Amino acid sequence: RIEREMEAIKPSARALVRNCFEGELDEKKFYEWWLDTKSGGDKLPNFYYQWQKRKRDVASVLLIDASQSTERVAVENKTFLDFLKESAYYFCLASQFLDDKSAVLAYNGRGERNSRIFLLKDFSESQKVLYERLRLLRGELNNRDGSAIRFAVQHLLNIPSKTKFLFHLADMKPSDIEF
Repeated sequence: RIEREMEAIKPSARALVRNCFEGELDEKKFYEWWLDTKSGGDKLPNFYYQWQKRKRDVASVLLIDASQSTERVAVENKTFLDFLKESAYYFCLASQFLDDKSAVLAYNGRGERNSRIFLLKDFSESQKVLYERLRLLRGELNNRDGSAIRFAVQHLLNIPSKTKFLFHLADMKPSDIEF
């Protein structure tokens, strides 16, 4: 189902570009140009079209809150962290289908200077690595959103891509007990 949904938004591999000065002849545009020149118009001969390759150049980082508050039960026997892990898996599956570069980071910490960032999947790593590391992720300590976001932005800026996204998944329950 995910593959069908992603295929609907994936751009086509080629795009038709009209009004070019070279390429294949666009007969309708040529006829319009010919009529304009007969009526005294001085138009440039842009009656060709070209097929151009289109390629997505997208890099994304998914940042997951792995604080103690995500260990709360959300539905039946599933915690919020279980849902966050599942979302990360499907996010990377969709990125792989679209040929986008993606990375997944998780974070927690204690205090201003003690933030922990977990690299669950880097841009060059496979989906299998993510699955293995997600199984080991546990919710503990407190939220350290600011430092984690700054780290994720720096990690994303190091990747050469035209379009960049930072997604942040959290349970919206701050867990910062000592502050």
